[in-house]
Amino acid sequence: MLDVMRRNIKSLAVTLWAVIGAFILFIFVDWGMGRGDPTSGKSVLATINDEPIYADAYRDEFLSQMRRMQEMFRDRWNNQMVRQMGLERSVIERLISQEVIVQEAEKLGIRVSNAELHDAIVSNPSFQENGTFIGKEKYQRLLLMNHKTWTQFEAELRRDLVVTKLRAAVTLPLSVSDDDVREAYYSGHEKVKISYLYVKSNPETMEIADGELRQYFEQNRAQFDLPERRKGRYVLLDIDRLKQQVNLTPKDIEEYYKDNEAQFTVEEQVDAQKIVLNWEKRGGKDLSRKTADKVVEEARAGSDFGKLARESSDDPTASADGVTGPIFKGGLSQEEEAVVFNQPEGAVTAPIETEDAWVIYKVSKKTPAHTRSLQEAEQQIRSILSWRKAREAMDKKTAEILAKAQKDQTLDKVAQQNGLTVKDSQLLAKGDDVEGLGDAGQLSQSLFAINQGEISGPLHVGSGSLLYSVVSIEPPRPAKFEEVAEKVKKALSAVRRKEQAAAQARTALDEIQAGAKPEDVARKMTVEVKEHEFTRNSYIPDIGSSSYIDEKAFSMDADSPWTGPVTVKEGACLFKVVQKTPVVAEEFEKEKESYRQNLLEEKRNGFFDSYVQLLKKKRNINIDAELLTAVNDAILGQVR
Repeated sequence: MLDVMRRNIKSLAVTLWAVIGAFILFIFVDWGMGRGDPTSGKSVLATINDEPIYADAYRDEFLSQMRRMQEMFRDRWNNQMVRQMGLERSVIERLISQEVIVQEAEKLGIRVSNAELHDAIVSNPSFQENGTFIGKEKYQRLLLMNHKTWTQFEAELRRDLVVTKLRAAVTLPLSVSDDDVREAYYSGHEKVKISYLYVKSNPETMEIADGELRQYFEQNRAQFDLPERRKGRYVLLDIDRLKQQVNLTPKDIEEYYKDNEAQFTVEEQVDAQKIVLNWEKRGGKDLSRKTADKVVEEARAGSDFGKLARESSDDPTASADGVTGPIFKGGLSQEEEAVVFNQPEGAVTAPIETEDAWVIYKVSKKTPAHTRSLQEAEQQIRSILSWRKAREAMDKKTAEILAKAQKDQTLDKVAQQNGLTVKDSQLLAKGDDVEGLGDAGQLSQSLFAINQGEISGPLHVGSGSLLYSVVSIEPPRPAKFEEVAEKVKKALSAVRRKEQAAAQARTALDEIQAGAKPEDVARKMTVEVKEHEFTRNSYIPDIGSSSYIDEKAFSMDADSPWTGPVTVKEGACLFKVVQKTPVVAEEFEKEKESYRQNLLEEKRNGFFDSYVQLLKKKRNINIDAELLTAVNDAILGQVR
C-alpha cells in the first residue's frame, strides 16, 4: 500500500511529529460529495499567509492516523474516540506545520533538485528488486495501483526532502556533551532487581461518618473549589431520524456503484496465525532458532498451531491462538511478506528472521484481489447514500433554523415550530459531557466561546447537529459541602484505603524483621512475593512507576534489609534489593557514540519542533473551524 511505501521513503527524513501505532485496513468511501459541496476535496480548510490547505490533503492524513488508532485500540475503537483525542486538531496542526516549514525553506532558498529527488526514489527499497530500481514504468504502475499519481507522490516527496534539509540546517550547531551521554547510558543500563510484597487497596468505597467527611472537606476546601460553570440550552437535529426518511432507488445504488467501482476493490489478503520467538527472551538468536525449528517441526507434524502459539509465542496474539487478523501487502516486513504471500493455504513457514525475533506463520486462508459485486456492495452503498442525503437535509434545516432563531432571538419558539425539543443541560465546567448527549465535552467547550443569550451553531456531534445558547453563567466559587459530598467521599475513601494498605504492609514488615519468612507472611495475607529487575524510571508490575523506589533502590546495597511501606497509586508495598547490575565501562565505551547520536537526534527533534512553533507565531494562520468540523463529520460518517 502507498502509505507503507511512503513510510519507507520517509525514513530518509527524521520524524518530526509523534503519531500513533501501526496498520489496519478499513473501507471508506470516495471523497467526492458532489458539485458545490463545501466539504469537497478542493475546499480550503486553512490558510498560512494565504497558502491553502485543501480538504483532500486533510482527508488523506486523517484516515492514515485513524488506521493507526484502530490498530492500537482494536475492539475498543469507536469514532467517538476521534473527538475525545482531538485527532482533527492534531491533523490540521500537522499539515499547518508542514506548510510553514516549506514556506520558510523557500524563503531561505532551500531547494531539492530533480537529481536529489531522482536519487531518493531509485534508492528506496520499495521501488527496488534485487537491489535495483524497478524502472519508471513499473514505478508509475505501482503508484497508480495504490491510488496515487507519480506527480502527486513526487511533489509530496520533494516536500519531505525540503523538510529534511531545513531541519539539518537549523539543528547543525547542536551537540551532546560526554556527561549527557554517560547519564543517559547509565540510566538505561544500570539495573537493580528487587523482591517486593505488594498490598492492594480495598476497592470498595468505605463507609465514613458525615462528620469525618465534613472535617476532611474543611481541611482541603481548595481541592473542591468549583470552576466557572455554564448552563446551556440546545436543540438536536438527529441524523438517524433523517436517515429513516431517505428514499433510495435501485438506480441510485447502481449509479453510485458504477461511478465508484474502484472503491470496492478488495486487496489480496492472507488470514494467518503466528508465533513470535523473541531473541532476548529466549537466550539469544541462535538458541531461539533451535526452539523455532522445533515448533515448526511440531506444527508441520499436525500439532494444533493455536495451542503451540499459546504455549510458545512471545507476541500479544498468543492469547488468541496467534491469530493475526487479515494481512494485506505492506502490513508486514519485506522478509515476512515475501514468504507469507507465497505460501499455500494450510502451510507452516520456516522461521523468518526479523529485527529481534524468529516468526513462524501458518496460512489459514488466502483471498485474491477482486472487486466486490453490486450485490455485495449494496448495503454499504445504501449506508453511504443514506448518510449523505440525511446530512444534506440536516445541514439545510440547521441553517434555516439558526437564521430564524438568531433573527427572532429565541431558540425555543423556532424549535417548537419545527417539531424539535429544546433541552437544558446541567451546569457544565469547560470540557464536561452533557448527560445523555454523548458529545465528549464538545457542547460545554462551545458554550464557553459565546456570550450569554447568544444563539450559535451548528455543532456536529455523533448523533447529529446542535444549535445552542448560554442560559446562565456561574462564576468560580468555593463549593458547599452538599454540592461535592460524593467527591469528598471518594477522595477521603482513597486516602483511607491507602492508609489501610500501608498499615497491612507495616505489619508484614514487622513480622519479617522479627524473623518470619517473607513468603510465609505474604501467603498469610493472600498475596505473593515477586521479583522484578528494572532500570531507572521503569514500570514495576502492580506498583507502576515510583521515583521514590527508584531513588531508594539504586542507592541501596544488594541484600539490604526489607524497607517500607511505600505508598503507591493503588496501595502500598515493601521491597528489598537482591541484586545490582552495574554498567560495564567497556560496553559504555563501545556504545557511547551511538548513544550520542540518539541523544543528538532527540535534541534536534525538540529544538526543531520549538523552531516550527516560533515560525507559526510569525505567520497569519486561519482555520475554518466550522468547515473543519463538517469535513471531519463527513469522513467519520462514511467510514465503515
